[in-house]
Amino acid sequence: ADGPGTDARFNNPYGVAVDGDGVVFVADFVNHRIRKLMPEGTVTTVAGRGNQATMYGFGTGAAFQHPYGICIDIAGSLIV
Repeated sequence: ADGPGTDARFNNPYGVAVDGDGVVFVADFVNHRIRKLMPEGTVTTVAGRGNQATMYGFGTGAAFQHPYGICIDIAGSLIV
């Protein structure tokens, strides 16, 4: 679940990447999503639909099957 602080829920978080602004991105393995943790503690879904699937796309138009590796490239793009 997305939300502030302890309201947010992850299910087996794997990969972690941090951008230049201190925003933390987490590969939420069992929830099949990429989540964003803002410095103030709010968690939102930035990619993935929450169901186990594979589909190219951007944001919630993408679908993942157990994402685990993520990174931020030199241009600031999130790569799954």
